Amino acid sequence: MASGPVGTIEISVDGAWDIQDLFHLSESLTESYGYFLPLVAQEDDVRAQLHSIVQGQFWRGDIETRRFGLFLYRQIPKGEGLRIKSFHYSSPGTLVLVGVLSALLLAARVASKWVDSFEKLFDLYAKIDKYFQARKRLVKPSRKTEIDDQTGLDLDEARVLLFELADCLG
Repeated sequence: MASGPVGTIEISVDGAWDIQDLFHLSESLTESYGYFLPLVAQEDDVRAQLHSIVQGQFWRGDIETRRFGLFLYRQIPKGEGLRIKSFHYSSPGTLVLVGVLSALLLAARVASKWVDSFEKLFDLYAKIDKYFQARKRLVKPSRKTEIDDQTGLDLDEARVLLFELADCLG
């Protein structure tokens, strides 16, 4: 029995995917869902069981963080896990998954934020690359560098870019 309303998530699949892409997608979705369901499980016993596992592993210091989400996913009751509703592989195709709606929404929100952050990061990288293309002397400065007015202005601009990068990385 699901611990809340059930929802679906649809993932577009194109003909460029290979079997490894499907494997990595499956592993990523499973691990993410394993992390998010304990946060939103509505049934007290399911939530308590999952929180107990997280706390127990944490306080023992026995967490292999790389696979902890997969470990958590295996503890989720069968009716709470992700299920494939449909899978149509072609170009374009779709994979439709069914799971606890609140966990899917939380995962979608986090994924959306990651996408936004990476888009900003790529835009900023282009800006930094353009900065250094115009100031090749700063790419690999000599051991002894004299700072003139222009270099001072360039370094101030580099400092602004550095803070922008730090903000982007959080």
